[in-house]
Amino acid sequence: MDVDLVLGKGNPGAVGIDHQGAQGSAIEDVMVDATGAYAGVHKAPGSGGGIHGLTVIGGRYGLYLKNDPGIFWLGAQPVPVVSNVTLKGQTKRAILYTGRGPLTVVGARIDGAGVEAQGPEDAPWNGAISFVDTVFNTTQGPCAVTSNHSVYLRNVYLEHPEVITCVRGQPDLKAESKGWAHIEEYAAAAQVQYPPGLDGTLRQDGVYIDGHVASASQRIVQVDAAAPPSDLQSRHAWERPPALF
Repeated sequence: MDVDLVLGKGNPGAVGIDHQGAQGSAIEDVMVDATGAYAGVHKAPGSGGGIHGLTVIGGRYGLYLKNDPGIFWLGAQPVPVVSNVTLKGQTKRAILYTGRGPLTVVGARIDGAGVEAQGPEDAPWNGAISFVDTVFNTTQGPCAVTSNHSVYLRNVYLEHPEVITCVRGQPDLKAESKGWAHIEEYAAAAQVQYPPGLDGTLRQDGVYIDGHVASASQRIVQVDAAAPPSDLQSRHAWERPPALF
């Protein structure tokens, strides 16, 4: 909590914070200048923990949340939540996620590189990713969000986007906008391969609306929309600094 880290030059393999914890573990109000380094955060607290009030500048990755494919607990904890986060100037990906269960990001500003989820091929319940109240200005790579597992977006804004999402088994979501694109809500159900012990079937994740199965991915997109509200990110910040107990 309340720590600023400058990783410095000549540290291409360095990460600012390596933190895997659950049941109340957290990263709060932290800034990492990872310019020239590998990542701002490696692993992530989850399962009752989270990351809140994070800024990462530079690095190959902002959040490098990649699990060991054979040992699921060596990496990010399950279902991490990240709120009020700024990721700027990464050279590879702002976020790389392969963890157990979905990653949920709320109140984010992502400038530069896009994000990617790479869930394991034989673990369909891993690697999904959700963004809520988020602004993307991605100038690197063809897609703002790339994933081989399912993706959910709600109240997401993109500045000058070309391709918004590239989700396996679904058509790319394109905007072709010269200004802002606004996604009110979007759910892309990826094709996922179940392991041999669970019949080995290739299936499409389900999309449900009011408890009913939808026939296809759902998308509500406004192209050439107004700019996002000025408080889109700050509304997810602390109302007052958290107390230490």
